[in-house]
Amino acid sequence: MTNSHIEIQAIRHATMLVTIGGRRLLVDPVFSDKGANKPHPLTRNNTTYWPLTELPVPVDALLNVDAVLLTHTHSDHFDGKAQELLPRHLPVLCQPTDAEMLHELGFDTVLPVEEATEWGGLTLHRFEGSHGKGEGKAAMGHSSGYVITDEAGESLLISGDVIYDELLQAALDRHRPQYGVLYGGEARLVISDPITMGVDDIVTTAGRLPDSRFAVVHMEALNHCALTRAELRSELEAQGLADRVVVPDDGESITL
Repeated sequence: MTNSHIEIQAIRHATMLVTIGGRRLLVDPVFSDKGANKPHPLTRNNTTYWPLTELPVPVDALLNVDAVLLTHTHSDHFDGKAQELLPRHLPVLCQPTDAEMLHELGFDTVLPVEEATEWGGLTLHRFEGSHGKGEGKAAMGHSSGYVITDEAGESLLISGDVIYDELLQAALDRHRPQYGVLYGGEARLVISDPITMGVDDIVTTAGRLPDSRFAVVHMEALNHCALTRAELRSELEAQGLADRVVVPDDGESITL
């Protein structure tokens, strides 16, 4: 899409490999086999076990990384199989509220990001997002997004599980990332409005940063995600955004 050196391989749901500044990050690892996990009782289609799809690559292909980055530790972003299989020597970058859990799991290097931290030639700025609103937000707890900047000045937003509101808007305005990965799917609980981005959130985010390019992940792998790739692509085409907002398939690699 551009001459950027930022590469994204969408694996499944929010799991992805991100290469930026010469560093390779594994984001939100979930290694479960298809149908291995019981659905949460408060989600739509709550008799459907998840994930809905298999991993498109072997787990071993996801372990040759420099670090792990967690937006939060809900089981659809950091599952029991990943907790078991991840090598303990890998540094784990996380939100502060998840650090104790990671220490208890035995990871050697846990790097909680308060507001900003430098690691491996990258600068990571963390922002707190709204994982829904009202009852949904209260039920979901903490979820973070990050803006990662390399030494060349290229910057990448990883939204995490957030909706578009004043918190995300403030982060976009402050950091003005050139590229972004947005967590879509329009996931929802039966008690709430959506708890991740739907079409309007994605379109508004792209409009707030009219010179930036985006990929949308967090699609078609969980029973509580209602928005499909086909629906989102159609909406992006209708809005004239398909040239700078892409929706990769599982396993697909893109250069932003």
